[in-house]
Amino acid sequence: MHTILKSKIRLKHFLILTCLLFTFTGYAQEEGAEEKKTSNWDLGASFQSRYIWRGINLGGNSASIQPSISYTTGIFTIGAWSAYSVGSDQLGQEADLYMTISPLDFLSFT
Repeated sequence: MHTILKSKIRLKHFLILTCLLFTFTGYAQEEGAEEKKTSNWDLGASFQSRYIWRGINLGGNSASIQPSISYTTGIFTIGAWSAYSVGSDQLGQEADLYMTISPLDFLSFT
């Protein structure tokens, strides 16, 4: 009975130590990947069934294509986003330019 109790305690310590070890390894990998990233381009497009802005259907009854492009370097990001109605309705056409400054991971100004 005494040896069973000792083996359960050892197993419990082993599991706790293993969990802690994997936790520290995960943080080390995350920081290394973040340090290498200095600047990048991001290009994308989405196809939406409707163009709705703040609850208002601006694209009529047609679908909307929304391309975007941005460039990030350091704490600065500059980009463009647009929305184009696929149908004949011209109400859902929009193009926006933006610039974002992110001095901290949890704080950004656009």
